[in-house]
Amino acid sequence: NEKWFPLTENDDVPEGLLDARLRAFYDPENELTGSQLIDLQSGNEERGVCGLPFTRQSDNQTVYIPMNIIGNLYVSNGMSAGNTRNEARVQGLSEVFERYVKNRIIAESISLPEIPAEVMARYPAVMESIATREAEGIPR
Repeated sequence: NEKWFPLTENDDVPEGLLDARLRAFYDPENELTGSQLIDLQSGNEERGVCGLPFTRQSDNQTVYIPMNIIGNLYVSNGMSAGNTRNEARVQGLSEVFERYVKNRIIAESISLPEIPAEVMARYPAVMESIATREAEGIPR
């Protein structure tokens, strides 16, 4: 039931994605652009933004939420496995902490520090991977 919303000329969030309440929650500063909502797995700008239908329980209206938001913030919360019950619990709790930190970084627009070039140079496999991605048009 996915629906694709084409990007607009001025890169606004496509009409039909999110309702006013969700827009205020996910974009309180009104800075969100359509291109920021392209599904990270597809990266397909030609198709636009992939929205999934959710039913608002208060009035049974369908609201389309971008797959990018769902994937970034809500996928795999607390799923875990381990060799022992306690190991699985620790892993699950770690997933919850990770999701909290990721949500805070996104919500507060926290910029992570840049790793110095001399440190990166010690990891040639990482440098090669970065160069390959950049050659494919994927920015750092």
